[in-house]
Amino acid sequence: MCGRIAQYRDARAYAHALTLTSPVYLFDPADRRPGFNLAPGAHPLAVLPDQSIRAIRWGYRPAWAAEQHLPQAIHARSDSAASSGYFRDMWRSGRIIIPLDGWYEWRNEGGRSQPYFVHPREDGPVLVAGLSNVANPLDHLRGDGLVLVTIANAGGLVDAHSQRPLVLGAHDAQRWLDASLDAPDVADLARPARGDADGLVWHRVSPNVNRATSDEATLIETID
Repeated sequence: MCGRIAQYRDARAYAHALTLTSPVYLFDPADRRPGFNLAPGAHPLAVLPDQSIRAIRWGYRPAWAAEQHLPQAIHARSDSAASSGYFRDMWRSGRIIIPLDGWYEWRNEGGRSQPYFVHPREDGPVLVAGLSNVANPLDHLRGDGLVLVTIANAGGLVDAHSQRPLVLGAHDAQRWLDASLDAPDVADLARPARGDADGLVWHRVSPNVNRATSDEATLIETID
């Protein structure tokens, strides 16, 4: 399961990848630094339907779930989010895009968990579907949060028993942000196209990525 992500480019690169015409940057660049190993609780940049780009905490729990001491979510499965009490309101009107430079997956090798870095074959970010109460004014949550949408029953790229994020092309990412999109069209976007992973590659990286406090550029470098 995708529990660590990388987001280390300038925000303008993400706006360009999404072909935003009038991006609005709602964060202080002085507060941002490249993120090579962002864990839940970090604040990655996300693109909202109004073309604003802001930092939102990774992790979400609706107010009623907090009152019942239910866990925080970091992912929403594409096959169940529309009907989930956690996510259904955001599925309708809280869709966002989380531009990433890659993510990590793990595979058991020789009795130990070996991390891999998954990233685009060509230079540039990937556009990952997400959900956030920030984009949904009806959700009066105590605090803001986001989750990544993962593809149901597709498996990870490194570990077939895992899940991978829903990656969209620029055109489909723009449609994902459209709050007026009909439910069948949203569901169609959440189904991965054949060959959706063709533009992605992965390689073994240092187990130092397992430490959430590690966040240096060397984490994404290939190891033997």
